[in-house]
Amino acid sequence: GCDLPKVTLDGTDHLPLWKGTGKPIEKDLFFYSQETCQAIRSGKWKLKLPTKGNPQAPEPEKREAISLWLTDIEEDPGETKNLTERYPDKVKELQEKIKAWQKSLGDLPKPKV
Repeated sequence: GCDLPKVTLDGTDHLPLWKGTGKPIEKDLFFYSQETCQAIRSGKWKLKLPTKGNPQAPEPEKREAISLWLTDIEEDPGETKNLTERYPDKVKELQEKIKAWQKSLGDLPKPKV
C-alpha cells in the first residue's frame, strides 16, 4: 500500500439513486480537469470558467478559448445562450461558491516525480 494524501475528500454514494431507491442529491457539483475547476452546477445554473483552449485537443469543443459562460440548464439544456450579462449576481454567487469549495479542499498534493 501507500500513504494517502492528507486532504479533504468529498464524496456521495449514488448507488441508491442508480438502483431507484434513493432521492436525487441536491448539492453543488464542481467539474475539474487536470486539477483545475472548469465549471460549477448549482440547481438549474451552470457556470463555465474561462479557458485558454488547446488547438491540439482531439475534441473540437476544447480547441477554442471560451469566456465565462452562464447557462440555465432547465431552459437551455444545449447551453446555447450565455447569460452572464443578464444575471451578474448569479455569476458572482457561483464564483464565490467555487472559491469557498477550493478553500475547503486545501492545496492539492503535488505529484512526486
